Amino acid sequence: MQKYLKYMFLIFAVVLSAMLTGCPSGGSSSSGGGGSPTTPSGGGTINGLVTDFSKGIRLAGVSVTGGGKTTTTDSNGAFTLSGFASGVTVAVSLNKSGYALGHGNAVIGENAAPLVVPLKKEIGTRKPLNPGIGGTISFSTEAGPYAVIFTANTLATAA
Repeated sequence: MQKYLKYMFLIFAVVLSAMLTGCPSGGSSSSGGGGSPTTPSGGGTINGLVTDFSKGIRLAGVSVTGGGKTTTTDSNGAFTLSGFASGVTVAVSLNKSGYALGHGNAVIGENAAPLVVPLKKEIGTRKPLNPGIGGTISFSTEAGPYAVIFTANTLATAA
């Protein structure tokens, strides 16, 4: 059930992120931090930067996951994920306590733009969803409240 809830919240965050800010595209990364956020990504690599949405400050310690690889942003909010095939797009998820989940799509290739993702501070607590009875996933960020409504038994739970 907990895995299902994480999956549902991830879907909610992706949809919400796309609706509010669009999905930025850009660089790529794989093992620990590093990489300049202004430097284009090379073949097989995602370079990126994570910032606070309202303050614009860089966020250290953000967990970054994409394409089966995971890293954490360095003290400058930068990250690098490596080891991807050129010409693919990698969905990247970003998670930091106190912030709503962040998402972006990184295009892998020579001179690909870096991935820059602003995270919004989360206000309140996340609420679980029971897929058998449906309901609403909602939360508030400093940018406002968000909600997605699901009807009973409309969600795939086999993941």
